[in-house]
Amino acid sequence: MRNLADFIHHMEGGDQNFTIWVHDSNKRYKKLLVSDCKSINLNDFLENQLNVIVEITALDGSNQAYLLLPEINAASTISFDNGEVISYIDAKAA
Repeated sequence: MRNLADFIHHMEGGDQNFTIWVHDSNKRYKKLLVSDCKSINLNDFLENQLNVIVEITALDGSNQAYLLLPEINAASTISFDNGEVISYIDAKAA
């Protein structure tokens, strides 16, 4: 797990491509329809959304996903595919 404030600072200051996913009423995640995800202030976004996943696309095309948990100030690495959480990779007790 990573500290959420550090994670957000890193995301907002970096040049990585990322996609934001939000939980929908069908118990799946859907891609947020935003033309430029970098224009979103993640802190403000988290105040209005629960169950947010940030999927980072590396230069080599690989993806890494994080479940953002503002209630415990953490970003947890997860295995994520096509709108579904497959497993929690570093889900330690907080």
